[in-house]
Amino acid sequence: MPPPANRIEKFAVTVPAGTAQASPATYSLVVPDGYLQRVEVTIPDGHNGLTGLQLLAANAQLVPATFGAYLVGNDQTLAFDMVGVIDTGNFQANAYNTGVFAHTFYGLWYMLDFAYAAGTTEPTAPLVVPVVV
Repeated sequence: MPPPANRIEKFAVTVPAGTAQASPATYSLVVPDGYLQRVEVTIPDGHNGLTGLQLLAANAQLVPATFGAYLVGNDQTLAFDMVGVIDTGNFQANAYNTGVFAHTFYGLWYMLDFAYAAGTTEPTAPLVVPVVV
């Protein structure tokens, strides 16, 4: 197992009202290179299940792991431990908002710089492990 993260990066995704799930908004999320160790997503109070978020790595769905599924909730923080996910600076978010007000998702990337991971062995396939917060 690689050492724990040594850097935390943040992101925010604001989704306009009336953005349909069938045609979600896509956002580029740039994070400096490293190994992704953990992702936390906060869905603030007010979303009321009317919004959804997917996180992608190089346009492939990463979170949630089930293809086509979205993170949906209200007033909660969801956390996902990652194993073997290399950040190439190419992350995206897809999001929808069927409500009448714009809503923002907030997130944290827990990263391990490549220099700190030297000598560790990374698995060959990504693994997403949901964590209850």
